[in-house]
Amino acid sequence: MDYYRFTIDPGAIEAHFETFSTSGNVDLYIKPGCRCPRHCSGFRLRQHQFVPDQRIHRGDYQQRAGAVDAGRLVPGRLYARNGDVPYSVRVIEVLTNNIVTLTNAVPYNASGTAFPVPQIDYYLFTVSTLPCGPQFEVQSPSEDVSLIVKKDLPLPTMANADYSSTNSGTGDELITVFNTSTPPLSPGDWYIGVVVRTSLNPVTYTVTATEYTNSGNNLIITGFSIVALRSASPGQCLAWRALLRPGQSRSD
Repeated sequence: MDYYRFTIDPGAIEAHFETFSTSGNVDLYIKPGCRCPRHCSGFRLRQHQFVPDQRIHRGDYQQRAGAVDAGRLVPGRLYARNGDVPYSVRVIEVLTNNIVTLTNAVPYNASGTAFPVPQIDYYLFTVSTLPCGPQFEVQSPSEDVSLIVKKDLPLPTMANADYSSTNSGTGDELITVFNTSTPPLSPGDWYIGVVVRTSLNPVTYTVTATEYTNSGNNLIITGFSIVALRSASPGQCLAWRALLRPGQSRSD
């Protein structure tokens, strides 16, 4: 077993421990404090039978051992039984200055490479006690992205997000949270993640968080007519155009 020591920065919100470029069976362990982790007594988080990369992030650690505090964490590396194997290991911290704070209804234009682990750009939006339906959206992405939202820490991932929007291709993403949503709307810090799904290239998009003081009016369709029907089409799509007054929101 190889041992490493890493000191968590006091400003860190999350820390990612990972190994990659392996050629054999390896496991990754982590334990706080000065004593090195061992197979039986250590704090084991990742074990695979074959060759996939190992990754530990603060969400796993927080669920099992409390929040990651400033101080030393000792990740350990276990060799395969049939001999030593080459690997690379790294630790990446998410600091408070890595998270962009969004202002109500003010678009933020993102341009660049997503945070290296786990390919997610993070944003923070504080919901006040007044709104009944904050809306989170991504517009005009240059690559396929997903939008995820979560109340409070740990930071959202595709596995633990409260809400997600996963339209394929370069379509816009939209999430609206209401008092009747599950989990329900509540004031406080909401963390937004824009997940770069398929590309390692720099991705551009616009992300916006908007609070609304009323939920708007429901749209009631009293009747419609089919203008044309294509027999070769596997289904039909209903679309409409509407003019919205200032302060109204669109959800379709």
